Formats: sequence, structure tokens, C-alpha cells
Amino acid sequence: TSSSGGNCPSTLEIFLQQQQQQQAKRQVQQQPPAKRAATQVAVGALLCASTAAAGQQQLAATHGSSSSLHTLALLAPSAAAAPCRALAETTANRLLAWAGQVLSCQLQDAYHLAAHIFKRTAGRLDDMLLISLGASLPAASVTMLVSLWLATKLEGHRRQVAGCSKLAVALQLLPWAVTSIELHMMQLMDWQPYAGWPLRPQEPSCTLLE
Repeated sequence: TSSSGGNCPSTLEIFLQQQQQQQAKRQVQQQPPAKRAATQVAVGALLCASTAAAGQQQLAATHGSSSSLHTLALLAPSAAAAPCRALAETTANRLLAWAGQVLSCQLQDAYHLAAHIFKRTAGRLDDMLLISLGASLPAASVTMLVSLWLATKLEGHRRQVAGCSKLAVALQLLPWAVTSIELHMMQLMDWQPYAGWPLRPQEPSCTLLE
């Protein structure tokens, strides 16, 4: 049954949401690879919404129990924004460490700049572009690896920069697809990768001289 306030979903509603999740997963698994990648974002949103609703219902049932509040913090993002931000930062740090291993990067400033670029471009890449290029990894992984690649180009010596082929192998893409993503990210930043970075004064945007 639904709660008296009408804000929390009933047990039946949660059950139906879980059934929708399972049905969505089965449908995604049956789709071709290209179409499956296009629907992953929508399925992820459905899963997040269902988890948040279940967490809010359980949170109301505890009547403020301190032991349950800590447990439910990760289940109810609207009730615990700070833990969610910390979780997002942890995920980004893990992606950055993975990208550093792929590129064998040892430049500290490059890591700082890569994190800055990632914050500016994460979640903004064109999904249709990634699908057309054949990207199979999560968009966040693609964004972080290209962010660090850009940062090593800007902060390191050219002999320290990994070749495009190394990114292509890690991302399971052709080299020209990697450079297409790089240009797309630069466009998202208005060709100003240093803009807003506290460790380096802002530099003028790139211009073409005729």
C-alpha cells in the first residue's frame, strides 16, 4: 500500500519498477551492438530512478534511525547529496588511474589538467557520435582517457605523449575515431582547455591565421 503522504511508492509500484528493469535488460541484450549502446543511457536512468524511489521509501520507514540512515545514504541520492558527490569523485579518480596506466603518464600536472578537462566535458559528449565511431566502452571511460591524452600533449614533452594507436587499442576504436573524439571535446571547451583551471592562468583561445 502507498504511504499516507502519497510521496513514497507502494510495494506494488516498486515490484512493477523491478519488473520493468528486468524487461529492459532483456530487451537491451537482444539488440544489435550499435542499438544496444544507444539505449544504455535510458536503461541506466530507469535503474537510478527505481533505486532512488526504493531508498526513499525505506528511509521513511526507519523514522530517522541513525543506523539505517547511514546504510540508506547510497540508496537515496536526494537525501544524501554529499555521499553521492564523493562516490562520483571516487569513480573519476579510478578512471584517471586507469587512464594513467594506459598512457604510462608520470606527469603530475597532466593528471590535474586531465581532471579539470574531464569535469568540463563529462556527460556532454554526443552519444550519436560515439555510436557512429563504434565506441563500446562507457562514455566516461572514453572521456577520461582522451582528457589525459590532451593533458599530456599540453603539459608534457612531445616525446612523452603516447601515440594515438595506444588509445585506439584501449578504446577499441580506429585511430581516426580517437582524434575525432579529441576534436569534439576541444569544441565543447571552446578550444580553451585551460579555462577555469586554477593551476594555470587562462590563455587565449586558439585562432586560425589566414
